[in-house]
Amino acid sequence: MTGNTGWYLHWWNGAPPQMTVFPIQVPKGQSIIFATRYPAGTQFTIEKCFQWYPQLNAAPMAQAKSLQEVLNGAGDKWWFSGQHLYIKMTDQGE
Repeated sequence: MTGNTGWYLHWWNGAPPQMTVFPIQVPKGQSIIFATRYPAGTQFTIEKCFQWYPQLNAAPMAQAKSLQEVLNGAGDKWWFSGQHLYIKMTDQGE
């Protein structure tokens, strides 16, 4: 699922306080939009962590001002609508 598609993750027992997603199915140069629901008021620290390329690990991602900013970006920002968290995921490790 790459290009103009994405993943929506639904939690049956509520969103966890921490999660890790490995975008190894995303080919280099492609992206997916990851979305999941969180309660209003949730605070986030989102980091890109590359298991096989730790030199690509960076400071926490910046919060975008809109979903469109995330969609237009390079996968370095996230946006929370107050209900859903959106992240453009890329795998730059190849």
